[in-house]
Amino acid sequence: MKLWQNFKNFHFNKSLNKGLVSRLKRVSSKSLSFATAKSIAFLFNAEDPEVISGIEKYVESLRKKGKTTYLLGLNATSKDTIDTSFPCLNKKNIDWVGRPIGTLIDEWFIQPVDVVIHVSAQRNELLEYITALTPAGLRIGPVTDNTRCYDLMLDVPADTTPQSFFKQMENLLGKIQVRNETSLL
Repeated sequence: MKLWQNFKNFHFNKSLNKGLVSRLKRVSSKSLSFATAKSIAFLFNAEDPEVISGIEKYVESLRKKGKTTYLLGLNATSKDTIDTSFPCLNKKNIDWVGRPIGTLIDEWFIQPVDVVIHVSAQRNELLEYITALTPAGLRIGPVTDNTRCYDLMLDVPADTTPQSFFKQMENLLGKIQVRNETSLL
């Protein structure tokens, strides 16, 4: 069984590396600042209603500020399509290696955004993969060994709610001065 898992991991990482190389050639957003971002994408585990509710509240606050938002949920334990207000991947959208497949993910990968946020306290290789290959100026997610997936990693406790995740994210982003932007000091 370990041999099979190693084989799958090899092909998963090979595909990720190939995608990262091609990502450099694709047009992505020029924005590297959350404050000036006009389009923000959210990736998350859609199996927990509390997580969904927390993300939807935050998204609504961003929409009121005039930002365009995109949501993509993951329900990896079910083959059935769940009824949500956002697109959601399920087992049918994951190949034998563990990569996302289908028209939904193809459309996601060609839509450039300013910021993509993997909202989670836990590591999820599939969502890391999607975050890494999303054409975005800034990629944010939880701490992982796979450092090439994110530009900013948040080290949050395992029981973190989306609200506390976003609060820590905004706190850290508020302390970062982005290239070609004037300092607020």
